[in-house]
Amino acid sequence: MQTICPDCGYTFNIENNQLELSDGTVDCPKCEHVFNSYSGLSIKGVGTTFDTYNKLPFIMLVLVMLVLILLQALYFDSKKIINFIGFKDQINPVCEFIKCQNKIKRDVTKIKIISRDVKTHPVKKNSLIIDISAKNTANFLQPFARMVISMSNIQGEVIAQRIFLSHQYVGQKLANKGMDPDRVYKIKLPIQDPGKNVLNFEIDFIK
Repeated sequence: MQTICPDCGYTFNIENNQLELSDGTVDCPKCEHVFNSYSGLSIKGVGTTFDTYNKLPFIMLVLVMLVLILLQALYFDSKKIINFIGFKDQINPVCEFIKCQNKIKRDVTKIKIISRDVKTHPVKKNSLIIDISAKNTANFLQPFARMVISMSNIQGEVIAQRIFLSHQYVGQKLANKGMDPDRVYKIKLPIQDPGKNVLNFEIDFIK
């Protein structure tokens, strides 16, 4: 057997019976440093501890296995996986590539506005609050869609428009869960008052 001195790096041979008698404690014949040889023990030049280079193939193998397991889970049950970890927008393209069997369904035409109202913000100056009730009329769970609010003047010209991502109007936690079928969601959006020229506003949901 061989061991390496941690002080000077010298490699030397050592007998097994010596290790047993000294409980692994040895003296380096070069620098006389006393140390526990088990930490640097090797058999025929192969150390018992792995350095970063020796670990790399093992780490890569583990990562490849984890990726394969995730892809397999996505393929057979993507709906539960995506709902559990969120990141629908990032995972859906992967599902497109590997043809997931349970790809998340989406139909923004099934998201309906039940009611809407615009009023002056009770605290902030030059601000409005838009109250919206939206319902997923589909018979399946689907992601929250992006919401577009357009404001127009008396001629019907759009003079102000803003797109809200799902987490901006329902919060990240609810956005990750998605819209339950046949459920009404209450949404409050504070926005800047676009001025007296605005006489109408429209709300649409887009992918």
